[in-house]
Amino acid sequence: LLNLWGGWNPPMPEIVESCDLGDLIVTDVHDCSPLRHMYSERVVLLGDAAHPIGPVLGQGANMAMEDAACLSGLLASGGDVPSMLRGYDRARLKRTNMIVHDSRVVARLTHTTNPAVGWLRDFLVKRVRRDETYRDSELFGYNP
Repeated sequence: LLNLWGGWNPPMPEIVESCDLGDLIVTDVHDCSPLRHMYSERVVLLGDAAHPIGPVLGQGANMAMEDAACLSGLLASGGDVPSMLRGYDRARLKRTNMIVHDSRVVARLTHTTNPAVGWLRDFLVKRVRRDETYRDSELFGYNP
């Protein structure tokens, strides 16, 4: 671990040095291909059950809250459950599948071992105007 983070600014090296290897828990991160539907009859999926992704975009909890808000709003309308679940599916599937796809792309770019791809990624990231990119993006500019 010190080979990876020992050259970082404090307190990272000190934190790594203070860790007992026996206390570390390693967990794998998994995603799944985008779903065709997030419901079946009277069963509905939301959050990581519907669209697990890696942490590269920081959107897992956001999508779960968006799902819950959308589903609760539909259920509060008092219509029939199958129609509301179809509405939930229509309202959420395009966005969640886009984020699953984008998460996979960013993970590949972030973890590339290809020097040319890494150079291009770093070059582009340094030139992005974050204020405009975030505000105008489908990811961060989402308004339910």
